[in-house]
Amino acid sequence: MDQTPKINRWLLPLSGIYGVGVSLRNSLYNMGRLKSHTFPIPIICVGNLAVGGTGKTPMIEHLIRMLMGDLRIAIVSRGYRRKSFGLKVAELGDSASRIGDEPAQLLRKFGDKIQIVVDGNRVRAINYLVNQPYSQRPDVILMDDGFQHRSVQPSLSILLSSYNRLMTDDVLLPAGRLREPARARYRANVVVVTKCPTLLKPIDCTFTERRLDLYPHQKLLFSEVKYEDPVPIFRRDAEPTKIDTNAVVIAISGISHPEEFFAYVERGFSRVVTLPYGDHHHYSRRNVTTWENILTDYLVRGSEVVFLCTDKDAVKIFELESYMSPELRERFLRLPIQVRFRSHGEEDLRELVMSHIAQFTSEQAQKEEQEGNEEKE
Repeated sequence: MDQTPKINRWLLPLSGIYGVGVSLRNSLYNMGRLKSHTFPIPIICVGNLAVGGTGKTPMIEHLIRMLMGDLRIAIVSRGYRRKSFGLKVAELGDSASRIGDEPAQLLRKFGDKIQIVVDGNRVRAINYLVNQPYSQRPDVILMDDGFQHRSVQPSLSILLSSYNRLMTDDVLLPAGRLREPARARYRANVVVVTKCPTLLKPIDCTFTERRLDLYPHQKLLFSEVKYEDPVPIFRRDAEPTKIDTNAVVIAISGISHPEEFFAYVERGFSRVVTLPYGDHHHYSRRNVTTWENILTDYLVRGSEVVFLCTDKDAVKIFELESYMSPELRERFLRLPIQVRFRSHGEEDLRELVMSHIAQFTSEQAQKEEQEGNEEKE
């Protein structure tokens, strides 16, 4: 795959203007003219510099699995393109239209094992969690896509960059895909290069490390996407299943940069039809009609057919269950993915995150004890 990012060079003057605004805003935060709020709970920010497509949600899921069982976890997200407004506390059964597709995906997977608060105002969302009774208050907050949300000062920042479009090779919007200049990477504690090739060589890691040119205190990790067996969408507690190699696979995607998803499906099956939709696409009854027509057409020909979508699409397609025929529902599968780290990355990340939470919690307890003693005096 070509690793050279597509740059719309004729838009570079507009990128320059955009960059002036971004730099001014960051300078105001750096000088303290605009306030960054701190909180008495460790806040781990997972973000990126580019617009979409770096794997933030799978990384959030990975952190949840890493921490779940030992700590109370809360997720703060803006709930992009939801139809509700203000602060929303996710409840079991909430739809993607109410809380956003990424929070709905996390809710469907982890249920009441985590708290999810959706709000465009991250400060307000975090204050809601901080002010809960101690028995309910989370031990750690994961802030989804909050790297540019400078009004919150995270205690630990994890910055993602796709291997095939490294942030140091990209430029600002609208000529490129960066929301901030690549030098903003120096605010991160950890940089994870995501979606690496399975056969990534040590020399490739070294070359990437040189291109990123991080500070010595910053941790650099490499990860790849691990696709799992498909799972039926409409069967409760469904087990992973196998797809007949002779079946026609209708691959559906409404995510940013679906090329990797489509390429994976096409490598596994000889008869694939791709149906790309826009990022965060809201599926409708019209889409269901299209799928029903496709299903009927292939069944008339005597072909077996299945519909395969991403996890993010599945939470929205699930809401259309009542509009689908039993035959269509039976053939709808989702393709789960997980993050897999190269070398000792998994152990390194776990040690770093757990040490950070323990140290932060200890320092906060000492601070509160000191403040209490001062009040008594």
